[in-house]
Amino acid sequence: MLNFVPFAPAHFDELIPWFPTEPETIGWGGALIRFPLDQAQCVTMVEEGRCEPPVRLSWMVERDSVWVGFIGLVFDWRHGNATVFRVAVAPAARGRALPGRWWPM
Repeated sequence: MLNFVPFAPAHFDELIPWFPTEPETIGWGGALIRFPLDQAQCVTMVEEGRCEPPVRLSWMVERDSVWVGFIGLVFDWRHGNATVFRVAVAPAARGRALPGRWWPM
């Protein structure tokens, strides 16, 4: 099963190398992220979840004690919805199927 853990400073050194080129970094992060991804940008991503209400929330995804992904939600509180954004699969986990039911119940 996958485990979703709130994105935190302990994850920065894991996530940053997943985006070694400018096209990969910008393709994942959009206009608000610049290449190279760095600790300061990761701090901003964490801080966006600390305001009230949060602007964005992000999680690292773990499977069998290995970080396999990253996912975030950006909130539109005015209209009462959220959008999935910045989805990434760890390089070592790409191209591998997840057998059986993997979502949390």
